[in-house]
Amino acid sequence: MLIEQEPGVKYKLASADGSLHVMAASDVVKMSKARNKLYRGRPVATAADGDGNAVGATFEPPTKRYVEGGVRIESDVSIIFPIRRDVGDNLRIGPSIAPTFRVGYEKMIGPLGVSGGAMGRFTYWNTEEPYDGDAGPATWTTELHVYAKGAFHLGRVAAYVGGSMGPDLTFIYSDEMGGWENTQGLGINLTTGVAIAVTRVLSLDVGIDFHPPTRAIYNSGFDLSYLALRIGAQLTL
Repeated sequence: MLIEQEPGVKYKLASADGSLHVMAASDVVKMSKARNKLYRGRPVATAADGDGNAVGATFEPPTKRYVEGGVRIESDVSIIFPIRRDVGDNLRIGPSIAPTFRVGYEKMIGPLGVSGGAMGRFTYWNTEEPYDGDAGPATWTTELHVYAKGAFHLGRVAAYVGGSMGPDLTFIYSDEMGGWENTQGLGINLTTGVAIAVTRVLSLDVGIDFHPPTRAIYNSGFDLSYLALRIGAQLTL
């Protein structure tokens, strides 16, 4: 950035790292004006002359990411597609809706981000009787997991992969069973997706989860597994 000039004598230039350069006019071949994409309203590096006096030019060094590290609060709505619909002989599960929440922290290392935290997902299963098509027993699963993700940030876009692990708690109510039944199993989720920053605080998130088989449906012996399409948002604090 040109900050001072004596035409025909010398020119003073401030660079993005805050250093000051003096060029003799005889060394200048051509001059042109262009928008300085590194200049920002907030001071990041302040140029100074050789005596340590600030000259008032402020710059922001170039970066390949838009969102910085920090606390992440994520919420999404997942559409769950069971890989196997029939659960034993008495229960069939269809596509279901599951709200999901995550709270964690992301550490940035250049354009790479590493994050971890806690995840909760509640799925109220869309059940029916396999023979007559009537509504099946009330059935839901709560996943209480810890998660880890790795992301690559390029401008406003961050592509990520990760996974989570923790207990899957399934409850079912049926008159035939005479009340409530519940089971638990170790659940795993593998995830991938893309987050697009709307602002430095708010990002939109679209992704896919794969839940490998987990023995979680009462006494049927069925291993629950599904694919989930996620659409949500994340806040950076």
